[in-house]
Amino acid sequence: MAVIGFFLFAGLATGPPPPLLDVTELLQRYGDEPAVVTNGQPWSSVTHRQSVMAQANGREAELAGNIQLAFEAYTEAVDADPCNEAAWSGLCRIGQQAGDVALAQKAWAQRLRLCPDDPDAISNAASRAIRTGRHEEALPLLLRRYEADLGDDRLQSARWNAALSVQLERVGEEAAAPLGQNARDTLMELAVSSPGDNENRIKWASLLQQLVSEGSRSLARDIAAARLGSGMLTALGDRGRFTSTCIAIDGVARDTEATAELIRSLPPHNLRLRTHFREPLKPAEMWMHASTIHATLGNVDGAIMLLEEAIRKDDNLPLALNNLGYMLLEREVDMPRAAAMIESACEQDPEPAANLDSLGWLRVLQGRLQDDEHERGALSLLREAARLSDQMDPVILEHLGEAEAAAGQEEAARRTWRHALSLLSHPRFIADRVRIYDLVQNGDWGIYLMPSRALYDLEFQDNAPRLRSKLDVSENEAD
Repeated sequence: MAVIGFFLFAGLATGPPPPLLDVTELLQRYGDEPAVVTNGQPWSSVTHRQSVMAQANGREAELAGNIQLAFEAYTEAVDADPCNEAAWSGLCRIGQQAGDVALAQKAWAQRLRLCPDDPDAISNAASRAIRTGRHEEALPLLLRRYEADLGDDRLQSARWNAALSVQLERVGEEAAAPLGQNARDTLMELAVSSPGDNENRIKWASLLQQLVSEGSRSLARDIAAARLGSGMLTALGDRGRFTSTCIAIDGVARDTEATAELIRSLPPHNLRLRTHFREPLKPAEMWMHASTIHATLGNVDGAIMLLEEAIRKDDNLPLALNNLGYMLLEREVDMPRAAAMIESACEQDPEPAANLDSLGWLRVLQGRLQDDEHERGALSLLREAARLSDQMDPVILEHLGEAEAAAGQEEAARRTWRHALSLLSHPRFIADRVRIYDLVQNGDWGIYLMPSRALYDLEFQDNAPRLRSKLDVSENEAD
């Protein structure tokens, strides 16, 4: 007993492990203590009283759920006294509740100036600096947060350590590796042990988004996969969410093999995505939807590989046949096979505009423009596709213009191409497509990976220059 007691005592005497970072030395190199900002005006009891009263009115309105009245009162308070810390905190809350990002950012920035040790203000400013690429500003904020020891739980502590390790790695600090590894080990441990209840669902979904936004995308992917394989996820929607998130992150990374490995590791009778979770997907459908995600994120080579696997599983999926056939057609690869797949897709499902467009484009390349007694030609197929898409798909319109030009209808072709080009430059069209991509990222994938305008550019980046070139050639020939 004496020996056991000795070792227990010796173990207790060792104390906590040494800190992973020498924050004081790092702050000397990368950040200065912020100065407290005043409003530059002489103190006035009148304006001070006015500000305090307005702030109290704002708090009362906020507690009563009257956001508009609270906003007006807090604004009156900071107008009277820009150093009213409590009123700025109120505006922070109001901005977040109302989804007013600009207001929340302004309020948090002022709150940080007035209260440089406020942990919430430091955290918010650090996240905002990272998201907007202001890394020189983010690093000292993260170091100050680390130094403050805010009593985070293990999950949040590891999340912030991951963010700090990314910023330290950017400046070549050796401390980045052990700090990042410590964060990874902690998060992976928690990922496989945390329950799958509603509270943890929200917590982990939020964590994955934070990690992606703060530069730890590969870590987020590994955590999502670990969570998926943990056996803790009992809700079908959770399995769909984490599967979709993994595939979307793979798409950004052009890591097709990781997606293939993930799908093969999942139970074939329990394949689900975030928007397809109520009923399990067939294996071929899973590969097909994964291909769509990769293609949307610009990984067309990977999308083709995933579609090939889908068709190996089931060669009668019209959407898979159409998509693969069109991709091969665009690349002028294995044209007879591409034609057969497009023909089969449209025969099985002739209604979607996308299928009609693919077949119409195939007919253009084959030089079969007019209908005959055996089949429809490019012109009628593409005109129907354009009608079904309400003349709002620039790709279909470009193809239709090609068919019209090939048929000698030059003026109609120019008119169609101008229409397509005007769509691509129209603010409303762009805004609508960006909004769709917002819904896809936040809804279908469960993770926001990049600005939705960047996804719009991925889809249409080549169309406008190509359309202008065609118009220039056609107009010169007309002259």
